[in-house]
Amino acid sequence: PRSSMVKWLRNPATWEASEQGVSCVAIHDYKGRRLIATGTTKGHIKIIDGASGQVAFLQKDPLRHDEKVCAIHFTVDGGHGQDAAFQELKLCTCSADRRAHEWNIRTGERILSMESGPGAHTGTVTCMMITSIERRDLRMEGGRRVAVTGSVDRSCRLWSCASDDRCLRVYEGHEATVTDVVI
Repeated sequence: PRSSMVKWLRNPATWEASEQGVSCVAIHDYKGRRLIATGTTKGHIKIIDGASGQVAFLQKDPLRHDEKVCAIHFTVDGGHGQDAAFQELKLCTCSADRRAHEWNIRTGERILSMESGPGAHTGTVTCMMITSIERRDLRMEGGRRVAVTGSVDRSCRLWSCASDDRCLRVYEGHEATVTDVVI
């Protein structure tokens, strides 16, 4: 599996005819299948089967950002049993387009879009994390899932993962770009 991943990442033909660099990679073993997600300098996102090197999911509309994908990672949320094998597997991405998204990898649908409104980032979103929380002071109506994003605007933001995708809190005062967040 590792050799096919390296072979795929080095093969320029895999990225169709465009000249794109891979800017970030995430690997996730899920239900007996190794998945490799990549983001490019042109904003494209692909999910590859690690064994075959082929695109794992063909969505109607390809996953993408308008600019470079800065970070990418898988999240697992809910779902039980074999019939829901990939329904609960999601992909999180953030970009130089000042946006962060969570995607349904089977349909290509954007589930969350942290990009606008009061509290939105004013610079490249460099990192993000989505998790379920148990702290009473961070709970909100509609669930306990939150996202945290970091940016070159030297701030972090806490977002609701409910249907409104709104910014709940802004944490400013960092002396430089926020390059990683952990919840």
